Amino acid sequence: MSGQLMGLGVAIAVACAFALNAVAAEQKTMPVEGAELPYVVEGQGSPVVFVHGAISDLCAWDAYRPLISVDHQFIAYSQRYFGTGDWTDKGENFQRATHVGDLIRFVEGLDVGPVNLVTWSYSGEIGIKAMLQRPELFRSAVHYEPVLSPLLANTPGGANAGHAFTRNFGPTV
Repeated sequence: MSGQLMGLGVAIAVACAFALNAVAAEQKTMPVEGAELPYVVEGQGSPVVFVHGAISDLCAWDAYRPLISVDHQFIAYSQRYFGTGDWTDKGENFQRATHVGDLIRFVEGLDVGPVNLVTWSYSGEIGIKAMLQRPELFRSAVHYEPVLSPLLANTPGGANAGHAFTRNFGPTV
């Protein structure tokens, strides 16, 4: 096994170990534009929506659920095409615009007022775009390790910033 694959395997094993220590929450589904998005809700108070990164699903946040749900309403969902559920198509709609639209409709469907948003990696871009399109749905946001290169692409100096990022971070990947 190559070093990169072994590193990924270790990361997944650590994430699974944390998730297994959390008591399973009852999963629900929300219909969104022809898809059924799985999600969990636990606790009372100000709603906090957690959106996973590209190599995971809603279970990525399981270790945080008991801590957050003490004072807040913890909500995590799996983005379309992630997790173990069936796909509604062959992936033709796997694109950022689909995920942005799904996040907006998911938050609307919760009907809990503006939410606090926590994103990780790929979903950082999704969350930022959703917030720009529908700011009234979001109270605050924390974007952990967001993928910024697509956001920079069409901005003045964005190409230079993207090249600098790739040059510096590329070898790490």
